[in-house]
This record gives sequence, C-alpha cells and structure tokens, in this order.
Amino acid sequence: MAKKVVLLLASLLLLTCLNGVETPGPASKDPPTRPPITTSDPASGSPVAPPTPTLRPSPPRRIVGTVRDAEDGRPLPGAPISVGGQTTQSDDRGAFTLDPVPLGAPISIQAEGYEEGRIPFAGSPVEIALHPRVITVTVRDRFTDQPLVGATVTLGERSAQTDEEGQALFCQVGEGASLIVQAEGYAGEEMIARGEPSLEIALHPTILTGTITDQATVQPIPEALIYVGDAIVSTDEEGVYRLENLPPDPVLIVKASGYRKSTIEVGPGFDPHIALEPLQVKGIYIPFGLLYRPDRVQKLMDLVDRTELNAVVVDVKGDRGRLAYPSQVPLARELGAELPGHVDLGEFLQLCQERGIYTIARLVVFADPLLAAGRPDLAVRTASGAFWADRKGLYWVDPFRQEAWEYNIAIAKEVAEMGFDEVQVDYVRFPSDGDIQSTRYSQPNTFEGRTQAIRGFFARFQEALRPLGVFTSADVFGLTLWVEEGDMGIGQRMEDVAPYVDYLCPMVYPSTFAPGALGYANPALHPYQVVYRSHQRGATRTQTRIRPWLQHFSLRGVEYDLERLLAQKQAAMDAGAPGWTFWNAWVSMMRRSSRQRSRRGVNCCLERRSLDGDAKAPPGLSPRGAWLCYSAILLTGTRARPRAAGR
Repeated sequence: MAKKVVLLLASLLLLTCLNGVETPGPASKDPPTRPPITTSDPASGSPVAPPTPTLRPSPPRRIVGTVRDAEDGRPLPGAPISVGGQTTQSDDRGAFTLDPVPLGAPISIQAEGYEEGRIPFAGSPVEIALHPRVITVTVRDRFTDQPLVGATVTLGERSAQTDEEGQALFCQVGEGASLIVQAEGYAGEEMIARGEPSLEIALHPTILTGTITDQATVQPIPEALIYVGDAIVSTDEEGVYRLENLPPDPVLIVKASGYRKSTIEVGPGFDPHIALEPLQVKGIYIPFGLLYRPDRVQKLMDLVDRTELNAVVVDVKGDRGRLAYPSQVPLARELGAELPGHVDLGEFLQLCQERGIYTIARLVVFADPLLAAGRPDLAVRTASGAFWADRKGLYWVDPFRQEAWEYNIAIAKEVAEMGFDEVQVDYVRFPSDGDIQSTRYSQPNTFEGRTQAIRGFFARFQEALRPLGVFTSADVFGLTLWVEEGDMGIGQRMEDVAPYVDYLCPMVYPSTFAPGALGYANPALHPYQVVYRSHQRGATRTQTRIRPWLQHFSLRGVEYDLERLLAQKQAAMDAGAPGWTFWNAWVSMMRRSSRQRSRRGVNCCLERRSLDGDAKAPPGLSPRGAWLCYSAILLTGTRARPRAAGR
C-alpha cells in the first residue's frame, strides 16, 4: 500500500514539471510568480482581463434564542420578537425560534414592563437580556406644590408609599399601565404610563387647613367666615379654619367684620395662611330723596374722593316703604314699591367700585306705610281697628308677622346680590313714639313677645344673607348699649341683635340723651365722652364690632359745629371702633348766613379735607364755617332746615 502512495505523489510531481510550473528551490525565499491569466477577444484578438470574482452572501440561518431578565436571569415568557417581517413570542421557558434570516438582520424584542431590546442577528443561539423598565412617580399637593409623603401609588397588585420627596419607584411598568394615586385628604387620581421614565401628578386636596390673621398685627382673627362653593366655615379662637370636601379649582371668599373681604383663587403656590386688610369705615349718609338728584350724588362721590371718607350709606328702602330700584320681589311689584326717577343703582355701584368706596344699603323695615296699606292684615292697628300711625304719620307693620319679615328679607337678599358690600337694617323694633298705648298687634305686646320677635327676625335675616357673603349691620338706639335688662318697650336689646350681624350701629347722638344721662347735666355738651363711653360700655357686652352713627345735626339748642363733630369722630377712633358714619336726615346744616360765604372759601375748605382731624379752616374762615363748607356740598337744593333731628 505504501508503494502505491509513493508512486502517486511522484506522478503528480512529474505532471507539474511537464506543465512548466516552477517550484522554488530550497534557497529561494520569494513566492513563485505566475503570469496573469488572460483571454482573447474572438473578434479582435485583443487580450481581455478575466471577470473579477464576487463574494456570495451567507446563506440564511434559522434563529434559535432565549429572552431573559437582565437582572435575575429568569426567562421571560410571552415576549414579542420580530425580525424581517416575522413575529413570534417566547414560550414559557423564554425560548423562541424564527425562520432563517440573513446574518445582521435586526431583531426587535419587547416584553411587558421592560425596556425594548434591539440586536443584529449574529447566528444562533441568540441570548437576549432585557432590562426592567423603572418609573419614578412624584406626587405633590396641587395647591402648595409641596411633595406628599405617604401617598399610596398602586400598580395592579403592587403598591408603594411615597418617601420624603414624594416619590415612589416601580419596576416592570408596561406601556399603557394604569397607576392609581391616593392620599388621605386628597382626591384620588389615575395616571397612564406611556413609556416615560418618570411621572408627576398633583393631587387635589379635599381637606384644606390654614389660618386667617390680621395683616397689620398678625394676630389671629376668630369667627372669620370662609366661603367655598355652598360651604361656609368659620375660624376658631386661634384663627384656624378647616375646609372639607373641597371642589376642584376652588375660589375662597374670606370675610370678617372690621376687614376688607378677600377673594382668593386657590391654585399652585397657594398659601393657606391668609392675612386680611383692616377696614376703617368712614362714611356719610345719602338719604332716599337725594337719589333723585344725580348731580348731588355725583358731588358726594367727588367729596369722598377728596377727603378721608371711604364709605357711603344709601337708602334703598325708605321709611315710607318706597324702593330706589326696580325690585323683582312679587309683593314689591304688586305694591308698586319702586319710586321712579332714581339714579341707576347698578351704575352707582360700579362707580363706587372703581373708586374703592365701600357701599352700605340701608333698609327701613317695620316702618312701612306702603306695605301696611297694601297688606292691611300686616298693619299695626288701634283699638278701634284703624291703622295706627306714629308722630310722623307713618303706618307700621306688625313685627310679630313673619310675612313682614320675609318681605323685607327678600328685598335685603336682592340688594345684596346687586353688589352692595353691606346690607343695613333700621327700624327693626316696635314703635317708640306716638300713642303707643293704643297699638294692637297679632300677639300680646309683652316683654317676652317683643324680644322674641326681634330676635327671631334677626336670626332669619342672618340665615338668609349669610350664604351671600355680604356684610350685615343693624341700627339701634344709642341707649341700647346702656340698658341691660329692659327692652325700652320696643323689643330692642343687644343680646337679641348683636349675635346675628357683623356690625352693631348704635345711634350715639349726644343730643338725644336726656339731661342727667351718663352723669352729664347736658350730654350734648360732651360729644367725646358720650361716644367714647357708650362704645366702651357696649364692647363689654358683645363680641360684635360696634360702629357708631355720629351726630351731624343740631338739636335742643346746642349747635354741632366742626369741633363737636370731630370730637365724636376722635372718640370713636380712640375707643377702637372699626369706623363711623355721620347721620344727617336732611343732608344739610347750612344756615342762611353761611350760604353767603364766598365760593373760594367753600372750595378751599373741601380741598383741605375738612373731615380730617388735622385739617384747619382756610384763612378768614372759622372752624364752624369750615364744617358748613363741607355741608354745603350736601345740600339737596331745597330750603335749608334750621336743624335736623335724629332717629
């Protein structure tokens, strides 16, 4: 056998030599050279280079692989794998196979809760490791933008609590997965994952706590009211409030007597600790009749602009039952209560709002000849059955009759909705002058009956107007602050009125106090003492703020000049009152002689702010003349009265 192999090799060597191929000898280190292979063109006989050889593509190969978790190595079943238009899923062991594809073909792998994988096919077996998709969920308070600690984030059967930064982490979050976020005191929210690495959500609080304080003193304000939707809550003694079942995007209205009402839109960056601006009401009175003189009303508005005044009290329902606006209350329309020709109260309110003037709508309640005549069943009667009238000849309606309550309260609500800052009621009492002994009512005229009726009216008044967010006030006799046990025969006591209104407005006119009252032979000569002591006495009996009516008229031989008017105002301020208003039923104190003063003196007086305690009379004009200058602009155009009495 060995001989045959040797002979075969020798034959091959001989054949090579016969073909002319040289083989290098032992001493040659250069590779053998061969002449280039050429062919000839049959037509021309010219040599032609042979064609260049090309590489053939690798034949397609079958894909066999496994999909696993990159962190713990466990197989991932049900993962979609696609390549070259083919798609399959991994089985329970994470394994998969695909029809043959060329080398380098991109393989795309997806699995629920994992980052997508892409690799080029480099031959089987294919080992694919997918990294779990991690999502950071950050939860914040929608109003304060602060992180929420301890919020619960739920993903299917998994849940996590947010940390101090309001964050929770989840792995293997599939695209389109639903995450539910909940926290105590907040409305729950749902988020849908879209493949992003982080999600942020702001939860809307359903419970809101905070404080209401005085902007100037930073002291807490107890019994402030916070309105949100239909809910109303009040602050405690520490000025703390708590709102529950808060609606989305709430608007808070915060109201406290002695302060400007504040409207706050709650949103990102909201501070629940709210400071209210103190309000000192410095007002004058616009009687019913003046509303029919637009030029006079305009002058009053100009006066407010030039002085320390910032408020006006406007009669919208006078002591004859007439209304200064077109009411939609059915009974008012039936009675024809509107007296045409008045200024447009809507335009008036707009003007006041533009100038920052605080507006008070005054309503006379039980002194109402129009209602008494139109509804005789509600009228106060005499023993003979006739209408009873007071000294001014005005008919009254029975304070016991709740129909009379509801009529006036309906008007009060209408006026509040019109846009007045405050609704003030007057004559909420039984008659005080005239033949009182001849009055007949629907119920026995006893102390208990009278006080219960007045208390009942104010309770109903508060109930009806409180939801509207308007301030309320009640006018009472100045003596009411001093009489502790009786009702003066008119049913008017502090304890039956003050708890139901924002301001108690006593008419502390020194000239109306009888000789000897408060220890003064003539109280009219002691304006400062009467106002100051009355306020202090009332403040010991109620927590309701007391804002006095001050005397702007002369009575019983004592003329109230500038000095006495300013003394009253100073007394109110020194006593800590939240303001004051001057009362003058005729809006005029001008005497014939004062009308003869020069126009220059009038203008100079007004420009120097005669209401200001620091104001001084212009040269050549006495303090009394300076006050009369102020009064001059209040003239109604009718003949001046020698003096004006209080209520």
